[in-house]
Amino acid sequence: MDTLQIRLATKADLAAIQRLFLQGDSYHAGLLPDVFNVVERARPDDRIEALITGSDSVVFLAVSENQVVGFLVLKEGGRPDYRMLRPKRLGIVEDIVVAETERGKGIGTRLLKEARSWSEARGLQGMQLHVWTANCGAVRLYEREGFRRVVDRMEMELGEADSP
Repeated sequence: MDTLQIRLATKADLAAIQRLFLQGDSYHAGLLPDVFNVVERARPDDRIEALITGSDSVVFLAVSENQVVGFLVLKEGGRPDYRMLRPKRLGIVEDIVVAETERGKGIGTRLLKEARSWSEARGLQGMQLHVWTANCGAVRLYEREGFRRVVDRMEMELGEADSP
């Protein structure tokens, strides 16, 4: 993908970001219908604007042929302030979405590399993200880029459906 450019998002990009959020949300609703609802509006505009303009966050866009084909939301954060945890300043990938028609073309890799550069430039010690285990393609991407499993969150259903 020779024409792919990574740039910072602006408020003018809200509609494109919302469109991709809806694609990502729809994908997750199909993948895990017992967890995700199908929604008509992805995120409040003011929440996205706060991420774009925030001093501790950034939104990177992947643009190909003047079309936004992906984005990554990154915030500066850290491990919880618990005595038993070693402190660590982290770049936290809150969201990453690549247009359904553009997946598998290296866009996610390029966005993650940009996020890593941003995190390193800020002196952060690592990066962190959460991924649904059913999202096998994303898990493979993150592992390929050097992420490793640190914690698994588990759930169980309660009620009549699970009774023997």
